[in-house]
Amino acid sequence: MIGDILHRSHEHDYIKPADFVTIFESFVGKHNLVLSEGAEHNRARKMINPAFYFNNLKVMISIMVEQTNKGIDELLSNFNNQQTVDLQKEFNTLTLSIIVSSAFGKQLEDQADLKAIVCETTSKVAAAIEYRTMRMINQVPLLAKLPICQKHIIDQIIADRREGRSASLSSNNDLLDLLLSAVDSEGIPFNDQEIKEHALTFVFAGHETTGSLMIWISYILMTNNNVLRACQEQVDRIFSNGTQITYEHLTELNLLIPVDTTIIIDIYQLHRRAEFWHRPLEFDYTRWLCDPITGLKPKLSHPFSYLPFGAGP
Repeated sequence: MIGDILHRSHEHDYIKPADFVTIFESFVGKHNLVLSEGAEHNRARKMINPAFYFNNLKVMISIMVEQTNKGIDELLSNFNNQQTVDLQKEFNTLTLSIIVSSAFGKQLEDQADLKAIVCETTSKVAAAIEYRTMRMINQVPLLAKLPICQKHIIDQIIADRREGRSASLSSNNDLLDLLLSAVDSEGIPFNDQEIKEHALTFVFAGHETTGSLMIWISYILMTNNNVLRACQEQVDRIFSNGTQITYEHLTELNLLIPVDTTIIIDIYQLHRRAEFWHRPLEFDYTRWLCDPITGLKPKLSHPFSYLPFGAGP
């Protein structure tokens, strides 16, 4: 069944549900890889693929290193001040900062306030989409059309880049430069609306999934001391004396998850664990009701204790 749905010959038989499109369209639009269909999707896929070629991704490693170093400094500062931190929030903030810098490049790095606005807006949009979905707001036609955020900032970034970008793209490419230079088989480039929607899609879809993966890796390391020690020894050996990470170092990091390893998250058991759920085997609808006095919605015992639709990548 899965193979039948995903096979290219059936791409017109299985389309994205209208509710799914409605939820995300108000932020990322519908002319992007997530929501487009058919010929439009195929055209965009072929034009965008070169942006993820080896050499282009290699250039972005310096961005990842720079943002990660800033994130580490922030964590160390909190540690020295004996402050408790939410690692999930910290990792999501880090991955969002990396992908925003990778998408819009030095222009945002030179304007800290502008970058902060883009990051904050993306986080608020994610919360708004979750709020609308859980409360079925998108089922009400009028409410579904309410905008989630204004995207004029991105419009201005694209306009400035199109007007002032160098004729040479040989150095310091970011995603925006690559989208501006992409053309289809007939030599036609993306228009500004398409560029904006593709860039927003990468920013929105790329950060939280990676952040979730990082928090799970941290959990595994913290609960498996032998693996943690092996990773620490490898890092100390390869990056001794404060060596900065480069692409070439990645080939020396040989402590990897074996190829073809199957990793399964047992959601069935998760939803029945007594440490997370009071009377887990009973159908108790009251566990989802807001507090009659405060009006606050119930709080999960753990952010990942309830995964009806999955989470992360």
